[in-house]
Amino acid sequence: MALETPAVPTYGPDMFAQLAELVRIVRANDGWLLEQIGQGGGGTPTPVEPEFEAIALASGYGNNTSYVNSRVVKQGTICSMESGVITCPASFSAAVYNTLGSIGSNFRPKDSKFRMGSGLIFRSAGFVPMQWRVNTNGEIQFYSQVAVTGATYLILGDLTWSVA
Repeated sequence: MALETPAVPTYGPDMFAQLAELVRIVRANDGWLLEQIGQGGGGTPTPVEPEFEAIALASGYGNNTSYVNSRVVKQGTICSMESGVITCPASFSAAVYNTLGSIGSNFRPKDSKFRMGSGLIFRSAGFVPMQWRVNTNGEIQFYSQVAVTGATYLILGDLTWSVA
């Protein structure tokens, strides 16, 4: 069986019969596609269980216990950062990459490209924007364009990348 394109139902007395036929065709298409990828027609694909790994934080950084601990979540070949709030040193120089921590080799980008995200440094006078990145060697670094004093926490924005 090849994929079949169902007719578009039209409004009228047999509209529900047309909708039922559309559903039958879509289900048959799904079954055929599942057979093509080896899942057996009409079967349920085996779910891919997620893997978790805590970020190994560098000296001077810690997880704020009021929030979830920062970790990386991998499902199949896709990783994402589940960010908590990270305690940090009180000051940072301007325009310098600071190493926040690292992740294991199974969670690193594999295509020789860094992954970049945005975040915030919380300090007594308010928030300072920052960028952060996951390097291919597993380092997690952040960068502030301005010098920061009075810092208390780092907040990393979500980031997703492929490890295929």
